Amino acid sequence: MPGTGKATALEVLAARGHRTVDADSGEWSHWVTAPDGSPDRVWREDAMAELLRQLEALTKRDAPVRPGMDRGIATSAS
Repeated sequence: MPGTGKATALEVLAARGHRTVDADSGEWSHWVTAPDGSPDRVWREDAMAELLRQLEALTKRDAPVRPGMDRGIATSAS
């Protein structure tokens, strides 16, 4: 969903000291050809699985920043 402000939100959060991940970068996703022949960006499952393992470890290690806010947030999914 281009143009919704995801990259801007990540920049603001990073500037405030939060760790952010732009899942549209080549480290986290890649382009494939969809069945209809159109290009589609999909997550690199191995990289995302590792990221989720890291988030889980942080969640278990650290207390939530605020009550009820103890999980990472996905801004898009393919």
